[in-house]
Amino acid sequence: MADTTATAATVTAKPATSTSTAAVTAKPATATSTSTATSTATAKTAVMTFTDARDGQTYRAAKMPDGRIWMAQNLNYKPEPGNSWCYGDDESMGGKYGRLYSWRTAMVVAPAGWHLPTHHEWLDLITARGSWEASVKLKSKSGWNISRGDNRDGNGTDDFGFTALPGGYWDSKGGFGHVGEYGYWWSATEEDDYYATGLIIRNVNNDGLMNETVILSEKKYKWDGYSVRCVKNS
Repeated sequence: MADTTATAATVTAKPATSTSTAAVTAKPATATSTSTATSTATAKTAVMTFTDARDGQTYRAAKMPDGRIWMAQNLNYKPEPGNSWCYGDDESMGGKYGRLYSWRTAMVVAPAGWHLPTHHEWLDLITARGSWEASVKLKSKSGWNISRGDNRDGNGTDDFGFTALPGGYWDSKGGFGHVGEYGYWWSATEEDDYYATGLIIRNVNNDGLMNETVILSEKKYKWDGYSVRCVKNS
């Protein structure tokens, strides 16, 4: 289910969820460029590329501090059949943010040799340095605004070449929300018949006093649409 602070498209008839939350408050550094498909994104992280044989799209990938190779872009493959959307029904947004997938589609959409990460694999990634500051370190250096529409800089430092982008969500009632402010990603971990675990990175403006970067682990409604990052099979 989409965040309760989202647009009027938020579904209210869904069963109640429980949320496990960890957060860090930070003032991200400002930058003007994102990681590129070079052999080295930073001194710490080697960036590589691979091509999805199904449609010929090429993606960046990088070895993260958890020791796994993660996609460094959101998946943009359009499955047939399957439930997926470009934000605002605008195909150009898919090129920037990737597509948004229902959970059942996300479970089968990974390219050959890759998989949708489990909840534990997400937690390994964000705690690999022993700190929830990963929420800032994983965010891209551009493209993030602070929530509530004031359009101030809420960017991250992209220390490891992960380049997390705020692709927003698609709500199962048909509405889109929070592009530029929230990034939502599915995990492969199912909670029950209605919910699976997802990860959120978001900016929050607390009454204009501070830019908080918050990372959340939540149950999400399976029929909603969220981004997909894949992990290379070991």
